[in-house]
Amino acid sequence: MVYQVLYASRTNPALPRTVDLDILHTAWERNNTMALTGFLMRIGERYFQLLEGPPEAVGEVMASIRADDRHSDVQVLSEGEADQRRFSKWLMAYEDASDDDEGRMLQGWPIAEGAAETIVGLMQKHARGRAPSDMLRKPMT
Repeated sequence: MVYQVLYASRTNPALPRTVDLDILHTAWERNNTMALTGFLMRIGERYFQLLEGPPEAVGEVMASIRADDRHSDVQVLSEGEADQRRFSKWLMAYEDASDDDEGRMLQGWPIAEGAAETIVGLMQKHARGRAPSDMLRKPMT
């Protein structure tokens, strides 16, 4: 069994988009030591992240995310135990899906109840058939 949390948050508009790289580097280092995997997706001024791993580790990371000034208004969309990881190949995959038609529908706030499966499906669509080294696709500007 693995514990999963899917959340949405607002990006800090005062920070450049290159902050996404800082978040990813932190995640890659931390997740490697904490047996965590997942997917971080940016859509406009929103982050969506699925974290998966041991419950204590997921809880610890969620506490640090809530305290992180790089984003705000953390909204947990779903959480609980799962039979298997959805993104087991990646310490943290990344996609800027701001130009994705499906992604544009997720730019409102708060996120609609029941949107979790749509969000995870969009993450899986972007991950499908790609190796971990391919997951940092769009250059930061």
